[in-house]
Order: sequence, then structure tokens, then C-alpha cells
Amino acid sequence: MTNIKTTQYKRFNIEYWIDEEPISPREWDNIGKIACFHRRYDLGDKHHFNDSQDLIDFIQDNKTEIVYLPIFAYEHSGITIRTAPYECQWDSGQIGFIYAYKKEMIEQGFKSEAEMLNCLKQEIKTYDDYLVGNVYGYTITDEEDEMLDSCGGFVGDFSYVETEAELTADYYDNKLPKQLDLSFCFA
Repeated sequence: MTNIKTTQYKRFNIEYWIDEEPISPREWDNIGKIACFHRRYDLGDKHHFNDSQDLIDFIQDNKTEIVYLPIFAYEHSGITIRTAPYECQWDSGQIGFIYAYKKEMIEQGFKSEAEMLNCLKQEIKTYDDYLVGNVYGYTITDEEDEMLDSCGGFVGDFSYVETEAELTADYYDNKLPKQLDLSFCFA
């Protein structure tokens, strides 16, 4: 656990850390399916495509029933992905697609193809945050350095884990009795 920030919030100490063993967001409920082919990385979801041409044929044959976006990777002492090409032609290229069935997305409440594509982009953004290590956690301790709460697996923007930690600290601030100043007893 790599501690990256410690703050005092109300009467609590909050330590923020990098979650070094997070669960892949591809194990969550996702509407998009990620199919990738890469020599060195096992990326995306398990799929039935034999090779990249098999995947391309599937996309072409199902264009009217699915929404899809290409997935591009950039490799340079690590890997990052997105749905738009990278400018570096040497260390980047297309590695697959994310796709979803329009019918399923409409059943989930999506009203337009733009909303559907935005959802797929967000799934890739979340997966990229996971791949590059933007996964955080927090530990809250009281004045006696006793741990009250600890939680990890916050993928993405660091401000999200800060907000959740402070909300949890607020809960404990309201739940736990306040330490009374007893100095008046010894006067």
C-alpha cells in the first residue's frame, strides 16, 4: 500500500493510498463488450473471436444492431487505451473494439446513439484508469489512531475518493460521541 496523501478532517486522520490490487472494472456490470488482440497484454473481456479479422467481420455484419467504437493503445513503459488514435505511429495502434447491442442499451434506458456511444467511451475511460493505476483507497483513524474505516477500489479521479472519505468521516463524526474537555473538573 503506497500512501500518497494524509489529511486531517474534523477530528479524524485520513490516509489516501494507491490500491495496488484492485478488481478489474471489467468484472463489474458493463453493457459494453471489449474484444482486443495484443501480443503482450491480455486486455478486455473474454470473447469468442479467433483473430482480429473475425472481430472486424462481426462488426461489419452487425453494424445495424450494435453501437461500437475502436480501441487504440499507446505503449511506452506501460499501456494506456482510448477510443481515438494516438499521434505516435510507432508505439500505438488499434487493438480492438468495444461494442454493445442497441436493443440491450435501449432496454437500459438509453435514448440516443450519442448516449450509447458516450457510455462506451466512459467504460473505456474507466478501464484505462484501472490499467494506468488510477485506483485509490482511504483509511480513517480517530484521535487515538484507531482505524474506523478503510476502503479501496475507487477508480478514476482522485477527488472522488476524497469526497467518499470525507462523507464517511462525517458519518463517524455524527455517530461517535465527542470527547469532552474535562479540564473544568480540575479547576
